[in-house]
Amino acid sequence: MVVKSELVYKDLERIASYEGVIGLVLYKQKQPSVLIITEQLAGQERKLGIQSQHLLITILSLEEFLARVMDRDKDLLNILKAGLIVYDIKGVLKSVHSLIKQGFMPGFNETELNIYNEILQRFQEVKRFKEQALINAYSATMDVLGALMYFLGETVVIPKKAEQLFKKHLITQGIIGAEYYKKFKYIYKLFKNFEKGKKKVITGVDIDNALKYALELHEQVDQIIRKKLDIT
Repeated sequence: MVVKSELVYKDLERIASYEGVIGLVLYKQKQPSVLIITEQLAGQERKLGIQSQHLLITILSLEEFLARVMDRDKDLLNILKAGLIVYDIKGVLKSVHSLIKQGFMPGFNETELNIYNEILQRFQEVKRFKEQALINAYSATMDVLGALMYFLGETVVIPKKAEQLFKKHLITQGIIGAEYYKKFKYIYKLFKNFEKGKKKVITGVDIDNALKYALELHEQVDQIIRKKLDIT
């Protein structure tokens, strides 16, 4: 595929320089288009500041990209097969491109298959780590809430009524600030949406926020208990 526009290539060079961008595939629909692979979630182009007047932009996270490859997404496979890989910092695109060219049939290069499988394995390890981190943040938050309620002589915390109990016994009585209810609600909603399958992907931002809020809640509850016990 030949693209003559120097403006297109200048845009590609600029996009490749953004932090978090790990791969670019140039292809053509009605106009030159680029598939951008990032280490962040799709839809984060605003956060990344990625835009172009000369290219139609599609963004996929590495996680989404690999999932769609494994699902044999025809649109994505056609882009990889016909497109031009112009940036591939981790070698993922070239490995997948080679497998596509050979039809995912027996006989493809064993080394490339091992690289691909290793990438998938690492991806699964990261995914499990994020999920466990969220579970830990949620469990710690519920434990802290339960401890405070017990200390105040209030009811036992039942997870499905945790939000209601937090408001009724802590916010309305002025025991803890409303901002901590928002932090609690963030962790609670995030975990419940993950638990029910409504949230399929846990991001690094999700984990950073959940752990940060869980720690802040713990510190605040510790201060409350120490103050009531007159412990400095």
